[in-house]
Formats: sequence, structure tokens, C-alpha cells
Amino acid sequence: MGTPAQPAQLTDVLSTLNRHRSILAAAALIGLVLGLVAALVVPARYTATSSVVVRVLDDSSDDGSSTPTMATESAIASSWRVAEVASASLEERHDGVSPSDVQSATEVSATPDSEVLRITFHGDSARKAGDGADAVAAAYLTIRQEDATDLAADLSKKVDDRINELGALRSNRTRQVQIDELSRRLAALTAADLDPGEVVSPARGYAAKATPGFLPLGLGGLVLGLLIGIPVALVRKDEVDTGISSTDAFLGVNRELVLDGTKDVDRAETWDIAAFMLMTPQLQPEDDPFLIMLDSESAPGRPAPGQEFVDALARRGQPARLVDAGAVNEGKISRGWPTDRKRSLWSGEIVVIDTTLVSSDALRVAIGTRSDSVVLARTTSDDASDLSRLIGLLHSKQADVSLAVLFPPAPERISLLA
Repeated sequence: MGTPAQPAQLTDVLSTLNRHRSILAAAALIGLVLGLVAALVVPARYTATSSVVVRVLDDSSDDGSSTPTMATESAIASSWRVAEVASASLEERHDGVSPSDVQSATEVSATPDSEVLRITFHGDSARKAGDGADAVAAAYLTIRQEDATDLAADLSKKVDDRINELGALRSNRTRQVQIDELSRRLAALTAADLDPGEVVSPARGYAAKATPGFLPLGLGGLVLGLLIGIPVALVRKDEVDTGISSTDAFLGVNRELVLDGTKDVDRAETWDIAAFMLMTPQLQPEDDPFLIMLDSESAPGRPAPGQEFVDALARRGQPARLVDAGAVNEGKISRGWPTDRKRSLWSGEIVVIDTTLVSSDALRVAIGTRSDSVVLARTTSDDASDLSRLIGLLHSKQADVSLAVLFPPAPERISLLA
């Protein structure tokens, strides 16, 4: 059964992003440029609001007014009639403003628990937005005044006609009372204030820009570029030229403890030399185990370095046990792995802990700090920056590298054997 891959650690993610920081920089720059271009290309939009207090004529009330129905007033302010009047007014200052343009650019809302209409107009300039809101407000009041005048005239005619009808009939006390009441109502209609309302807060000079400017669009493009660049950087594979060209890549490791096996035809020969250089102790059965962390990079078809090293130790008369660290997780490490029971089981043995299948540098370093010796095995095609980072992390935890071995990649070995 295969060993499950270890989850990526935050340090690994940050390291990958650091290696591909050029991708992040390019993505951020492209996003910033696109944001600034959008700020230039996207037409600017402005909004302005005019507030109107509504008063409505009502012949049934004592003072000639009543509370208006604001939903109805909002519909009137948004109507085609108002748009036509406002369009004619705007044509004097702005070319090409049709009634349909006015309707599409106008939003009308009623302030809750009040008799105030808020008329908002959207335009491509601050002046047009302000003029538009004021023009719609004025057109609305004009239409409402015309309606109020027509209503008063119609009511006055009906009352006057009724008075004339009653006057033509034979007079009696009841008819005279009716004529007097109708006359009173006619006088009230004639004297009624037909003003439907007034603009209490004109919009001109108070237009606000509705579209974002250079700063928000630029920052938005920058953030969007980073959001796109981060996953691209995380999935992008390292370029081949980041490989290990020589033993100089083992920075921080004593030069005497770096074995160059790039010219060896047989890997077993290189491992035999490595087993000799490591100078492992001769253990008695009752002695504590000698733990060796062996780390390499895995690849399909690549020999298992842990087993190769165990075989090399056996050829030197030092039988060793191979432990696959792929089954070790941070939970086990936090609980004190390897436990006393494990150490007792391994007493008198050299234990090679193979971390080839461990993807987390943090877990590798934790195992290295619990080992008596650390051996690094790499090929010239492995990533030099990953190697340098791991060595630095080991040194930061006082886990020095006891031996480093460099192998050629598989194609180089084949050419040597040929």
C-alpha cells in the first residue's frame, strides 16, 4: 500500500512563491496596468440628487391640502410626460438628450415617513448630472401644477354648473342650503393654493462621481493580478536550470563531507564510499540505536536511496534497519517519535530513516533534529534552491549535515555505462 503524501506546509508555499516571485511581479504589474487602462477607457459617470417636498390639492379638506401618496408621486416623477418636459429643458444646455435618455438616467425614491421625493440623475459629467436632476424635479412640479390647475378648473366648472341647475329650479329652503354650500366650495376652490410642492435641495453643484477612479481601479487590478499569479506560481514547475551543477550547491556543509559521485559508473560504489565516510559506530545489542536521516528527492524510476544505503552498510558488516518516514506525520513527531518503545525495539541497530517521500521541510527538519546523523543525497537534476533551503533550516535547528552525496541523473549514468 502506498504511503499518502504529506500535506504542504506554509513554509513550502511561501518558498515556492519566493522562487517564482517574477511570476507574481509580472501578474501584479499586468493587473495594475489593466486597472489604469480601465480607468482611462471606462466612461466616467456622475450622480446628483434633487429633493422635492410634495403638496397635493384636495377639495375635501379644510385647508385645501392632504397627505400625498408617495408611491403615486414617484411614478409620476418617473413618467414619460415628466421626461419629455425635462428633455426639452436639458436640450438648451446639453445636446442629444431624449426623453428615453432622461427616463433611463432617472431614479426616484420617497424618503420614508416624509413627503419628500429624492430624484437622482446619472450623467457623464457633474454638470449634466446636476442639471438633469434639477430639470426632472422642475418638470415634475410643472406637471403636477398643471394637473392641479386642471383638477381645480374641472371641479369649479362642475360646482358652478350644479349651482346654475339648482338656481333654475323653484326655490325652497333645502335648495338654498345646497346652493350656499356649493358656493362656499366654489369660493374655496377659487382661492386654493395650486402649488404642488417645491425643490428644497437642488442638485446643481453637488454631483458625485459614481465610477471608480485611477487609485481604486489600479489597486483592484493589482490585487486581481496577485490573486491570479499566486495559483499560477504554485503550480508552475521549476525550470531545469535550477539544478545542482556541482558539489558547491551543498553550501554550509563541510567540504570534506561532500561526496561527488557524478563520475561513478555504479551507484553501489558511491554508496560504499558514503558508508565508509560516515564512520558509523559499532553497536552492541544493548546499545541505543544510531539514527540516520537520509533525505533525497523522489522521481519515477529513480532507485530507492534508503535501501541502497542500507545495502552498503550491510556490505561493511553493519546491518541496518530501513524506516520509511513517509508514514511519519507531525502528530507522531509531537508525541515524541521515535518513542522509547521504538528505540528499545531498535536497540543495537543502525536505523536509516528515509525521508524521500516526505514533502514537508518542517517535518524533515523535525526528523533531522531527532537523528544522530543526517545524510543528503541529490542528483545534478534536483533543485539547488530546495537543497539550500533545507540545509539552512537544518542548521537553524542545530541539525548539521554529516554527509552529502551527489549523483548524476539517470541519462548521465546510462551514457557512462554505454
